[in-house]
Amino acid sequence: MIEQLTSGEWSVGSKLPGEVTLSHQMNVSRTVVREAIRGLAHLGMLEPVHGSGIYVRTTQSPAAMLEGLDHAGVAEIFEVQMAYDV
Repeated sequence: MIEQLTSGEWSVGSKLPGEVTLSHQMNVSRTVVREAIRGLAHLGMLEPVHGSGIYVRTTQSPAAMLEGLDHAGVAEIFEVQMAYDV
């Protein structure tokens, strides 16, 4: 799913296909799709809207930013979190 987001297949603001469609396209179970959506929503890439569907918030993966946190202090992590939450 990250590949589809970062490649531009799904653009910002677009609605993702349903779980059943995604599970068939990716040849995985609906449970795997749900967990992937939950993880990507936690990273801020997707936004589940109750009763409406799953929408793309950003196509930029925060992975590069998060990798640098291994060497950061508490104050630096707090600053990054504050900026990311905005």
